[in-house]
Amino acid sequence: LLDSTERIVALVGGYGSAKTAAMCAMGHLLSTSIKGNMGIVIRRSLPKLRDSTQRIFLEVLDRSKVHVEFREMRDGWPGRIVYPDNGSEVVFRETKDLGRFLGPEYGWFAIDEAQEEPEQVFKDLLGRLRLPRAERFLKGMLYTNPPRKGHWIQKRFPKEGSWVERLDVAGKTVQVTFRMIRSR
Repeated sequence: LLDSTERIVALVGGYGSAKTAAMCAMGHLLSTSIKGNMGIVIRRSLPKLRDSTQRIFLEVLDRSKVHVEFREMRDGWPGRIVYPDNGSEVVFRETKDLGRFLGPEYGWFAIDEAQEEPEQVFKDLLGRLRLPRAERFLKGMLYTNPPRKGHWIQKRFPKEGSWVERLDVAGKTVQVTFRMIRSR
């Protein structure tokens, strides 16, 4: 993941295969490296998001020794992390009412346990992955345990490797690069 140049990357693998740690490291790198970047990390349920990905993201922050500010505190958990030295932000949201969070443009997104989400969530985030200041480094990440046969993830990411697709993004046809990484 850290070496991938593709815009959209799916990490598919079993429990303990380092999918979450890789995504958290990449999200943190994108936030520290691009001034004013905006990232969003989502999962169907906020308690599950906190118990897994957000906990690991906070560990990455702690290890990095980068100064951040925690905002939108609820039950001791930050809903927003601000990097005051460069103005980047990361928000953590559940997807039960994703429409409330689709106003901003994002430089990166991560869908935690993507097999729990309908394909429309992925499509909606693709349409918001267009933050101008991060244009050269836009990154959409999905990470999930292997989905069942016929699931939209299996259809959209049928094999390991990378490829290019033409998509309608915000009313324009663009070429988007994809990659599927299977971790064991």
